[in-house]
Amino acid sequence: MTLTTPKLLMSKDPSDFYTLLGDDVVERFNGNFEDVSKPLWLNIGFWKEARSYPDACRAMAALVGEAADLQDADTVLDAGCGFAEQDIFFVEEFGVRRIVGIDITPQHIEVGQQRLRNLGLDDRIQLAVGSALRTGNPDGSFDKVIALESAFHFDTRDEFFREAFRVLRSGGKLVLADMLPGAGEQFSGLIRSLARKRACVPRANMYDRVSYVRKLTSAGFVEADVKSIAGFTYPGMARYIHHRVKKGGSYDDQLDALSRDDIENIAGLELWKSSLGVSDYIIATARKP
Repeated sequence: MTLTTPKLLMSKDPSDFYTLLGDDVVERFNGNFEDVSKPLWLNIGFWKEARSYPDACRAMAALVGEAADLQDADTVLDAGCGFAEQDIFFVEEFGVRRIVGIDITPQHIEVGQQRLRNLGLDDRIQLAVGSALRTGNPDGSFDKVIALESAFHFDTRDEFFREAFRVLRSGGKLVLADMLPGAGEQFSGLIRSLARKRACVPRANMYDRVSYVRKLTSAGFVEADVKSIAGFTYPGMARYIHHRVKKGGSYDDQLDALSRDDIENIAGLELWKSSLGVSDYIIATARKP
């Protein structure tokens, strides 16, 4: 079954979308987890210096970790953790003491838990099926809350902001890597509406980075900051998708470096703009006072 199935147009559950994706972020390349060495990243990567998809995903996780100022004493909530690939990275590269990962896709949690057991990290990273909007954690439980390319699915992102504020300790930090429309851009139309429904992106989440700051502030956060990194995300991922789909390449092949023109003109953006209606990719940070 491919992601063109009508079932996805009737589903409001992103877990259906990600279950069909399986072990690959590119449609139709689900290997059913037969290659145990295959990284299970699910973001589009930060391609400023990276030349392969796994390296770009690690670079994105590093960017988020640095924005969060992850420390070895931190307790972190990862909302929309996927297979916990970034959580393994946060523990290994930043020395984070404890991470709680939640995701609404049971397959992500089942596979992720087994990988953590195999790596001996299940004492530091705990995964559970759950909603980012109602985490079930007590007030003030976490030093940091992270949502790495997941919040655009949350119904709604605004509600997640309020939940993140609740579970953060005073002084705690929220960091997101997120996709959204550009300022003043139109995202209407039947094709885009169907594409967003298929990918479970609520219309209520379709606002630009100026509104993003305002909504973080309305949720109670201070020092809200939103920076665009679109030129280092969409061009690299568009090139990677072309390499996999058109050239039959592997997930870990080395690709050409992005040119200045690729970055400045956000090459390949039409893949996302013409379907979902998103054209910006941001790193957002905010602090609970």
